[in-house]
Amino acid sequence: MSPGNYKDVVERIYASGYFTNHGPLAQELETALSKYFSVPNAVVVSNESLAIMMALAGLNLSGRVGVLPHCPEPILKASTWAGLEAVACSPDSSTAGLTAVLSYEMEPRPKNNSLLDDARKQGLPTIIFKHAAFSRDARLSSLSANDPTATIAIVGENNAVPSSVCAVILTADSLLAEKYRNIRSSYGARKLTEVKATANGRVSEFQAGMAMVFLQKILSHDPT
Repeated sequence: MSPGNYKDVVERIYASGYFTNHGPLAQELETALSKYFSVPNAVVVSNESLAIMMALAGLNLSGRVGVLPHCPEPILKASTWAGLEAVACSPDSSTAGLTAVLSYEMEPRPKNNSLLDDARKQGLPTIIFKHAAFSRDARLSSLSANDPTATIAIVGENNAVPSSVCAVILTADSLLAEKYRNIRSSYGARKLTEVKATANGRVSEFQAGMAMVFLQKILSHDPT
């Protein structure tokens, strides 16, 4: 598909006969995102709230999750849906009493955050929602030696209609990624893994195709 050629998306959908159920475009999108972010596992989900809930649910946590400042309402609600108590924290708060830390990063290169650093040192799960994940600076700094347990990003144009936007959970932990795939749905799971519930979080082939168009636009401006 050429960047911006939405007709290609529709033609490929009709040619494959897949409209959902983790079809060819969804698989292609996951492969492309894995390569783009240089991370082994990219699990595409229908929206960001569901992605956050799945990221937490896959860790089988209970208790309190520390939520850093500026987290939008969907993040707080997703924590509740996952059966956790969201506790407001500052970047220099203590990790005492927390089972995980959830951060919302507005900037491509976030400032120092001692709460996240301490959580990583103590082995607590850390989940980062990156608002500007597709800027070049964000991509170069998003996954390093101090990888978060999972990083979540929205894939699509700002202010686009929901049916043309999706979310992705990125993780270097392949066992955890398989849990996420099974929570999403048995469609797209590489190995069936027991989970408490499924989320029916598959993307449609149209969502996946539009996300591919978006990613190709990004790559056409930043091919590195």
